[in-house]
Amino acid sequence: MFEKIFSFPFIAVVGLGKEGYSTISWLRRKGYGGKIVVADLIEKDIPDGVDHVCFGENYLYEVSKYPIIFRAPGIPLGKLLKAGCLMNSITSQTSFILKNCRVIGVTGTKGKSTTATLITHILKKANIPCHLAGNIGNPFFDLPDEALNELIVAEFSSHQLLDIHDSPHISVLLNIEPEHLDYYDSFDSYVQAKMNIILYQRKNDILVTSPDYIHGHQAIINARGKIITFGKSVDNNFVINGNEIVYKDDAIINTSFLRGPHNVDNVAAAIAACSSVGIAAKNAAILAKDYIHLPYRLETISITEGIEFIDDPLATTPEALIKAIDTFKGKIGALICGGSERHQDYTNAVHAIIQSGAKLVVAFPSTGERIASQIDAYAKNNGQMTPKIIFTTSMEDAVLAVYNICSPGDVCLHSPGAPSFDNFKNYQEKSQAYRDAISALKDRP
Repeated sequence: MFEKIFSFPFIAVVGLGKEGYSTISWLRRKGYGGKIVVADLIEKDIPDGVDHVCFGENYLYEVSKYPIIFRAPGIPLGKLLKAGCLMNSITSQTSFILKNCRVIGVTGTKGKSTTATLITHILKKANIPCHLAGNIGNPFFDLPDEALNELIVAEFSSHQLLDIHDSPHISVLLNIEPEHLDYYDSFDSYVQAKMNIILYQRKNDILVTSPDYIHGHQAIINARGKIITFGKSVDNNFVINGNEIVYKDDAIINTSFLRGPHNVDNVAAAIAACSSVGIAAKNAAILAKDYIHLPYRLETISITEGIEFIDDPLATTPEALIKAIDTFKGKIGALICGGSERHQDYTNAVHAIIQSGAKLVVAFPSTGERIASQIDAYAKNNGQMTPKIIFTTSMEDAVLAVYNICSPGDVCLHSPGAPSFDNFKNYQEKSQAYRDAISALKDRP
């Protein structure tokens, strides 16, 4: 499976991040003896095994004529093509894995990490050898050698699916909502990248999705292979009834072990995917029940002075914010929201915030200002009370305001509805700032 790649005297690795370092290490570990050239906009530490570097504004043009170009997900495909790189020269870890391995692939806007890790959890408990990798933070080329001959559970971002020419044997398509609109020229382009997960499937492949999703319905219409569905209609293979999943008229699992009503879809998708590899649906449901949710998702950090502080920093879209609010109906005293601008529509999120009855909204830039303005306009136009709104860039000030305004029994929900990049390096840094501020509050005399 390496012969074609290894036959070229030069290979370019574009994007020197986690995946770029992984690609260089993998090439040398597998015995590639040609020259490796690294290209990136920003100068970075050069790992062992690199023969030449191209840093700076013209980095893509300098490698455009290379016969093999490994693209990191963060580098838009359009930029490479604009720089003169040939489409048939561009590849990636994702492309290699899909061409050569048996894969259960999971994509969607939200829920893909939970679904992928739950699939892995069930498979391992059923003693099926499998390996989790992809967008969840584990580069494919960091997997052990035996993984190439075993089952790989892959979480795929839209960026990873941009330039593939093969689809997974089992494709799990969750709901697609507006996201990454700073990376794509339109929502349609983002959707098209996501839908690549089924584009190259064949008649022996399997699609797992819900017709309740607009794009799930489209995928079902265009599917070439077997289809396994989940959703609210009794016509689905796995029927969703509140928090319960029903299979062949039997309620096989109640999904309340995962916080948030949206997680019923993730559990249904995971059990459906596992049933497609030979695990009986009832058994898969039993094996799922001791799954522990991932961090940074509707996580209770502390109950301080009777206020429950919830951390949900991965809610980076208005739709995710709405789902978080729905989880705590009637309990939200304060909402901490806002982040970097991706030009998303907050109309429905603002309605949810008003209807939640929150006493306080703490708004972080840049989207926080826009959300606050829409809250004020909506409340005035509909004769409703406006929550107190505080603008800040300090998580310490945010948490202190919550403490001063909220009462015992209230929930403080940190659910940005936007990425964290304006004031923080990433969602982990923002989450840590929130946790540190809560700890400082607890330690006050």
